[in-house]
Amino acid sequence: MDSISKLAISISRPKRSKEQKLHDICHTTLRSIAHTNRVSLWKFNKELNEVICLMCYEKNINQYSSSMVLKKSDYPEYFSYILKEDVILASDARQHPATKCFNDAYFKPNNIFSLFDYIFHDNFEPCGIICCESIGQQITWQESDIKILRRIANMASMFFVP
Repeated sequence: MDSISKLAISISRPKRSKEQKLHDICHTTLRSIAHTNRVSLWKFNKELNEVICLMCYEKNINQYSSSMVLKKSDYPEYFSYILKEDVILASDARQHPATKCFNDAYFKPNNIFSLFDYIFHDNFEPCGIICCESIGQQITWQESDIKILRRIANMASMFFVP
């Protein structure tokens, strides 16, 4: 059984805590998307003008964090792009038109060079974002990465639906 199928089984177990399910999604994403060393899971508010970080896991230092909030009013380019396209492949995140707005506040302090975000949905409405990042080096995301993250997003959407 592949890791994404195992993820579906894991997050469907009612006795697993929310935190355990978030861990499972982060770790499955890290194992499945090459060159990713930081994964975060975000949930949109009802107005789609804010995303709240439910969990961020940085593999290099084995550290979890959460509770960061990004507002559309602070990052309009990012919100417009991700909500229109569903995916951002930013191998050079510091120069990408939709993500360069994060340079000073986020990318430079965290040594992030590449970003790959994918929206997951509930009944065709955006409900969250899975974010993959490369720390310390710029990498090129592959078409196969999109297919893999789409599968993970489909599984994760089962968890994020209220």
